[in-house]
Amino acid sequence: MNQLSDPHQKIRNLINPAGSRRALVVEGPDDKLFYERQLDAAHPTWRSTWVVGVATGKQRVLDILKLEPTWIGVVDTDESDATATDTHRAQHPNLHFTPRYCMESYYVLAAELWALLPTAIRASFPGGLPVFTAALNAPLDQWVRHGALWRVINPLWKGIRTRGFVDSLLDFSAAQNDGQIKATLAAWDAYLDPARLFADFQNELVAANGLPVDERLKTIVHGKHFFEDHVRVVLNNLFRRGQPAWGHADWLNDLRKSQPAHPDFAPLWAAMQLP
Repeated sequence: MNQLSDPHQKIRNLINPAGSRRALVVEGPDDKLFYERQLDAAHPTWRSTWVVGVATGKQRVLDILKLEPTWIGVVDTDESDATATDTHRAQHPNLHFTPRYCMESYYVLAAELWALLPTAIRASFPGGLPVFTAALNAPLDQWVRHGALWRVINPLWKGIRTRGFVDSLLDFSAAQNDGQIKATLAAWDAYLDPARLFADFQNELVAANGLPVDERLKTIVHGKHFFEDHVRVVLNNLFRRGQPAWGHADWLNDLRKSQPAHPDFAPLWAAMQLP
């Protein structure tokens, strides 16, 4: 970025007077609410030295950190492979990754969710935690397949773009060279080899299924989709019968209220030098 982006300027505007505090930069508004709650639970005086600002996306977090080396950024681990993660860390020493797949992955484990529900609801629910766990984990195999396939397929767009798709063959000079056209098309074809990609998916699936259930939920299952499409539905079906169904934000806002500080974030708090 050659100039301040709108999100960057908005974060700077939160710091008044200028330079009096530093910023923890996160991807989106839900992430901001999540980390503010975690900070409140772990370090109640954090607002005297920090603000939490929204960058609107992972790339913007990285862009802002280049311009603000004293700030700290947090991005989702999601489908980033180890090489990409290591590269980002090397380029941005002030960058941290969410220990789980994404923020919503802190609301997908049955025991953790159960503990966030009001005591009266837990006491009156037939079957207790075992029944709740069974309902929440019922489609786990399907969601693990989705997560494994996502890890293989979602990065393809970035990969093929680095191989010149499609701009390298839209260049005027390239259109005059049959050899360049054939070589470029062959490179794209080799990269999108169906047999290799399906084998990668199978390998990801075998590795994922070798993990304990909780680890699959934390690191393989796409937390955002799982929470929106399944967890939220289970919560509505079990605990809001006869009442209007709550949406994604409604449930997250309610669950956050009683969420304790999570030990996953101790390294982040240490990097922020919080007491």
